[in-house]
Amino acid sequence: MNKLALSPVLATACLAAMSIGTAAAVETDLQLGPDDLRIGVELVNLHYDQGVVRNENVTAIGHFDWRMWDIGLHADWYMAANSDQSREITAGETTQINLGIDYLFEMQDVFQIIPHYEFITYPHWVEQPYKNDQHWLGVDAWYLLPWPGFEVGASIDYNPFYNAEKDDYMARGGSGAHALRGAIAARQFIQNAPLDIAFYEVLNFGNGEYKRFLIGDEDEGVTTFDLGVRYIAPFFLDQLWMTARLEAHFWLESDDRAFLKSQNENTTEVLLGIGFEWKP
Repeated sequence: MNKLALSPVLATACLAAMSIGTAAAVETDLQLGPDDLRIGVELVNLHYDQGVVRNENVTAIGHFDWRMWDIGLHADWYMAANSDQSREITAGETTQINLGIDYLFEMQDVFQIIPHYEFITYPHWVEQPYKNDQHWLGVDAWYLLPWPGFEVGASIDYNPFYNAEKDDYMARGGSGAHALRGAIAARQFIQNAPLDIAFYEVLNFGNGEYKRFLIGDEDEGVTTFDLGVRYIAPFFLDQLWMTARLEAHFWLESDDRAFLKSQNENTTEVLLGIGFEWKP
């Protein structure tokens, strides 16, 4: 996807493609196949997850992305670099782990379709809803528009295993008892040496059970609108790249915003991150 006329150095940087994402239903990073390996570490000003802040202080995130024969394995590990007393988080604790597997169907320079499974857990939070119950089955899709560097996408994820009404793992109970989330998105790439910048916009939504998990409000509909930009640059060490990102997240519906304010939570968040990525 998004093959442009690039210098050899910049082309390699583009293939490195930061594996950050927006912690939402759709991954905005460019997936590469059939084989790829990326390992990264990042510091962010806060731990943000699907519209909710898990730690208001600095958090370290480790990323692992490995693809072979178009099968992708992904892992994200979040560790509190500084404590958050209001959430009973202390420095050094692992606050979140994401594990995923997917398969990449791709027509080069036309589309990507990525069916996937993802598991999310929060090891150090006793009272966290869905602490070990997020098992997402879904699919991401991206389509390259006629203009080079412009793509549109969508994603849908469903948890068919955990039934919130029964507090048990069972498929029956209707869609209202199982969390569903989705997104529609766009992304744009500026790849012209020495620039390698990606912009992305994501509109997230979910059913009532998903919103109840996020904020405790069961009014289904849109959740957040996310705006982001990320930048990658070659480092002086071979096979190592510097990464940076800036994201803004806005809860959209007035009822959600009022509910969050009643809980003394923010309705808008800004995320800053800087890190390194290694790609052999």
